[in-house]
Amino acid sequence: MPITTTHPPEAQLEARINATLTRVFSGATELRHQHRFKLRVGRTVLDAGFADYVEGRADIIVYQRDVALAVLELKREGLPLTQDDEVQGRSYALLVQAPILVITNGVETRIYQTHNMELLAGTSIDATEIARRFEAAANAARTGMSSAVGKLLGTDLAAPAIAALTAVELDELTGDWTAGERFVRDFIVPRRATNELKVALREGKNKVVVVSGPPLSGKSSILREVALKSANEPWDVLYIDGSSCSEGLFRRLANVLAVNFGWPASEDESRVWLRQLTTRSKRVLVLCLDSLPVTGSKLLNELDELLSTFGDNLRVVIAVDENDVDQLVLSRRSRNQTG
Repeated sequence: MPITTTHPPEAQLEARINATLTRVFSGATELRHQHRFKLRVGRTVLDAGFADYVEGRADIIVYQRDVALAVLELKREGLPLTQDDEVQGRSYALLVQAPILVITNGVETRIYQTHNMELLAGTSIDATEIARRFEAAANAARTGMSSAVGKLLGTDLAAPAIAALTAVELDELTGDWTAGERFVRDFIVPRRATNELKVALREGKNKVVVVSGPPLSGKSSILREVALKSANEPWDVLYIDGSSCSEGLFRRLANVLAVNFGWPASEDESRVWLRQLTTRSKRVLVLCLDSLPVTGSKLLNELDELLSTFGDNLRVVIAVDENDVDQLVLSRRSRNQTG
């Protein structure tokens, strides 16, 4: 509207929001705390919690008879409401198809229509108007899904998104002992080279680490072990099957995002997403490129771009046969061979 209040305690704030929403929605509403929630994005389900989604915001959804009516973005007291709050809140509201977005910091409360982000006018909405607004929100969600997904995956949900992408990539290359896949399910042999790689990543002296060796020497297994055994490390691992990068790394990433998140990202959109992960996140992103083909100028140019224009929180690990190392045209100071 916006509504201006004093600084009430949390319980009083929730009661005031509830009373306001009950008045606005002309009926009983229920505030459900989303301390843990599962969000389906495309065919992937992301598990997150209020502490790791946009610094604890969007942890309440308003329901009326099990229909999501509004998403509440709760800012910490004293923090001003910003455009970023509106963008991230709208992305989440689009995905859950809630017609209303509420953003509050305890002092100021703004109520928006999700589909066009106009401030809600008036003091009540009847059932017919609620239905109309919900339909508008659903249509906006369908037409704005690509943008919503892209913005959502740029929040703190990026970490589980990266883990989901890595899990899918590895699963496609994994089978039982007779399947003839690159990896055997639930079978990992600890390697000294893996520990050496982790040491190099922790030191962070080089942006690129090349894992080289003869065919069938276990280079891919090292990257897989790092991806699966880094739960307590200060980085997130994005594993990409390099043998599928014949059209370029960013095209491959766009395809993976489309399949798993229903986000028809272009090469440029996947490039922007990857770049923001390396500049906005507090954690390091380890991009593991397995069995990377070294022929083709496009891929080599993209590797140069990763090193020169992406953020300081990026580390690139490349697994190639020892005879192909010299074809990777990168600065000598950008590499540290392991394995």
